[in-house]
Order: sequence, then C-alpha cells, then structure tokens
Amino acid sequence: MSRRAVAFASLAIATPAPALAATPEPAVFAGGALLLVSIAGIVLLGARWRAERRRAATAEGELALARATVAAGPAQAMVWPAGGGPARCSAALGDGLGLAVTGGFDTDDLIQAFAPEAGARLRAGLDALRGRGAEFSLDRLTANSGRSFRAEGRRMAEAGADALWLTDVTEATVTRAALDRAQDRLARLLDALPIAAWRRDSGHRVVAGNAAYARAADAEELDQALAQGAEILTGAGIEIAQRAAAEGAPRAERHHVVIGGERRLLEITELPDGPDGELLGYALDYTDVEEAEGELARHLDAHREVLEKLGVAIAIFGPDTRLAFFNTAYARLWRFDEQWLVTEPNYDAVLEDLRDRRAMPEQADFPAYKSERRKLFTSLLEPLEEVLHLPDLRSLRMVVTPHPMGGLLFIFEDVTDRLALERSYNTLIDVQSETLDNLYEGVAVFGGDGRLKLSNPAYARIWGLAEDFMRTEPHVSDVVERTRGYFEQGSEWGSLRERMLERATDRIPINGRMERLDGSVISYAKVPLPDGGVLWSYLDITDSIRVERVLRERNEALETADRLKSEFIANVS
Repeated sequence: MSRRAVAFASLAIATPAPALAATPEPAVFAGGALLLVSIAGIVLLGARWRAERRRAATAEGELALARATVAAGPAQAMVWPAGGGPARCSAALGDGLGLAVTGGFDTDDLIQAFAPEAGARLRAGLDALRGRGAEFSLDRLTANSGRSFRAEGRRMAEAGADALWLTDVTEATVTRAALDRAQDRLARLLDALPIAAWRRDSGHRVVAGNAAYARAADAEELDQALAQGAEILTGAGIEIAQRAAAEGAPRAERHHVVIGGERRLLEITELPDGPDGELLGYALDYTDVEEAEGELARHLDAHREVLEKLGVAIAIFGPDTRLAFFNTAYARLWRFDEQWLVTEPNYDAVLEDLRDRRAMPEQADFPAYKSERRKLFTSLLEPLEEVLHLPDLRSLRMVVTPHPMGGLLFIFEDVTDRLALERSYNTLIDVQSETLDNLYEGVAVFGGDGRLKLSNPAYARIWGLAEDFMRTEPHVSDVVERTRGYFEQGSEWGSLRERMLERATDRIPINGRMERLDGSVISYAKVPLPDGGVLWSYLDITDSIRVERVLRERNEALETADRLKSEFIANVS
C-alpha cells in the first residue's frame, strides 16, 4: 500500500461525521456512502500491501539462495560496475585471495594477490577487458596463498559491468601435474624399452611411438618418423593393421627387415584399441631366437648324424609316445621294417609288433607289462638299465633315460658275446684262483704302483702275514717292514731295506736262495709282467736243504772212511 493511500485512508477515518438529526436525508445518505468507500479502499490497500510483502520475502529468499549457491560454487566472480568504482567479490573468494572485500578493492589489490608471473598475465587480460571489452581465459594462475585458479573475463552487455570468474583448480592442477609426471615416466620407460611400440589412429596412420620405433623405422628422431608416416614394414605394416581392424582381434606376423644395415626378424603385432578404430602395435625382435633355432637345428642334425653312425641301437620316443628318431642299428637289431618306422608308430605299436614276432622276452601278462612300460613316459626320473634275454638266445643291455626335449631315449646294446666272454673270463679267474690257492709255492704280484695286487695263502704263510693285512693291497715297503724280523737287525737294516725295495720294483728277472734268521731257507724268483707289475714266487726248501746237508755229510763220512781204509791197506801192504 502506498503512503498516499494510507494518508488518504487515515484522513478519511479521522474526519468526524455530522449529526444525523441535523442532516437532511440526502446528506446523511451521502456521508454513509463516503464512509463505506473509505473502508473498502482501506481493505483493498491492506491486501495489496500483504501481497507485496510476500513477493518481497520470496525475492529476498531467492536472492539469499542465489548468494549461497554462488558462494558454494567452484567459480567465484569479481564485478567492476559499469559506472566505475571499486570491484566487489564474495567473502569466500576474498578469503581465498587474502583480500579485504568489505569496502571493495581496486585492480592493483587483485594483481598483488597473485605471484608476479601470474599477476602480469592477469593484468594484461583485465586491461583488455576493461578497455575494449575483450574476453580472455587464463589457466593455472598461482596466488600468493599457494592456490591455483583459472580466470575468465567477460563483459555483461545488459548491465555494462565487467566480471572476472575465478575457479579454484588447485586439486585439478596437482592431479594434472601428477598425471603429467606419470606420463613422462611412462614415456621414458617406453623409450628405454628395446621393443618398438606405436599407436595408430582410425586411418591406420602412426601418430605416436617410442624411440625404438623411430630406430626401427630408420628415422633419426621420433617426430621425424611420425611426420613422415614412416613404417617398419612398408606396405605390409598397413595390411596387418587393416586385417586386425577388420577382424577386431590381434594380428601378428613375422617378417625380415633391415634395420641399421642388419637383417632382423621381427614379429609385428597389431591389436584394436577401443571402438574408435585406433590400434596399438609392437614389434618383437626374434633374430636371436631364429639364430638359436638354426643353431639348435644344426646341432640336432649333427647329433642325428652321430647317433646314426653309432654301433648301438638308439630310439627316441617323444612325449606323445610316438617314435621321433631311430638309427639304422635299431632297425637292424630288432629286424624292423624301416618304412614302417618312418611312419612314427607309438610305443604300444612297437611293443605289439615285437610280441607278434616273438622278438622280445615272453610276458605272462602282456597288457600289464605294456601299461607299466607306458608309465615310464611320465614317471621316469633317473636312467633305468635292464638286461633282456631274447627267445633267440641273444642278450641285450637296455638303458632308458628321460630325454631333455621330453619323452624317452632307448639304447640297446647286444651283449651276447660280451656276456659269453665275461663268463669265460670269470671261469678262468676262478680256475686260476683255485690253482694259486692250492699251490705249495708262495706267489705275489705287485703292480706298477708297488702295491700287492694278487697273492695266495702260501705267500702269507711263508712270510707270516695276516689275511686282513693282505686284503688292504699293502705297498711293498709295508710288506718289507712286516718281514723285517726275518732279516738281520741293527745298523745295516736301512741299506738292506733300500736294496730290497729297489730289487722288488725293478724289471730285471732274478732267482736265488736266501737263508733267514729263523734258519729257514727260501728259494725265490722274480718275473716282470707285461702290465708293468712283477711276479714273485717263493718256495720254502728248508727240509730239502737239511736232507741235502745230511746226505752230503754222510757222503763225506763215507768218502773219509773209504780213504782211511785205502790208506790202511796201503800201509799194511
């Protein structure tokens, strides 16, 4: 309700009405009507006043909400009125910049709230905005408080005022800096990798890569390689990328390329990266692998050639139990058809063929035997050796060992003749041992190293040596020390011992007799052996010598008696 209406209503209410009795009837009617009009006007003005109050309260609420929203928003505004005067901003922004905003502030106060470099950039933008209304946008302005802001300057055409919007981007700046550092580290890591890597756009053009990609593309710098659209594989690289994009799956191919004047084998891989048609690619250098595989193939060929020329039968069964290799000796030993072996039969088929031809030892339960043999492919860790006695009276030595490449290696050797020779040799040794053990003559064989290799009980008995001592293969010097009691003692023992050791090990045949301190007489003989050893034989002839002595003494007595008789007869005559 306006002040004029209120005054009019008050005036109307305060004016006294004339007395009814003195007023003529028309006058009374006119006064009543005027009173009614005044009351109606007052009521109407009160209703309007209440409506205005409600609209004012609503506007004040909306204004307060707008102020609270702006204060809580990420962007805060500074406004320079169109008619001039100090700039104004929210209290939150003033606190963030350290500005006193109660009475407003000028542009210099705002510029001084920022670091020198940021303040200079902001001043240039504000001068352009205030002078000619040119809008501007500045990023990463660092305030003295340490916070970072993004500034946007605009002129409000309706109000004619200039506004500067400042957005606090401190957290975003820190995150962006961390992201930049991570990207820099990732870029350095990719550049340090020896693997060439790149990224293609939807048009299959290389738009990013690492240093190894630039080297593989024979470019001095990465930027040069990207600018030229260089490809590691001219033509073929694009085709691989196109096939990978069309199939929607990784695609890898190996090609030989020349890098830095050297022929290299690269495996080029292209794989789709997202729905926009971009692709990621990398190249693995398999040159060393190719050379190693070639070297391995040459070694395998050489090994096969060596195994082929060996006299023993050799067969290699792979991890799948199929025959991977055999030599001619294997086919000849088992009388296999080589054309059948070339088809790479499995181990079960080989065993069944041998069983059908009765070329292997008879088995009471052949399925169980075959199952046990098949388990060797998964359980054998150490070489297994067996001797097979075949129905045709041959004896085979079989060695089964795990193969380094998987599977089993079988080696068969015909030891029939060797076993026969071994049996003959063992029989001969047994005969010789029995013969030596039952000889009355003592026999000892000393090897080239001077140790006792062979002796019989008679030798130990003649020299009084214990059996335990004889089994230790004693050295000739130890034997001489043990027999010291049979020879002269005293100061002459050292020289006598040296002569005995020298005679015991030289290669000169000798024979003779010796008389020991115990009165026994020993006949000895030494014979050099072809293997470098010497054979000593000893015979105790003490009894024979004693009989010989008695007979000699008797003969001498008879001769003496006969001489005396002859002399007596001569004298008598």
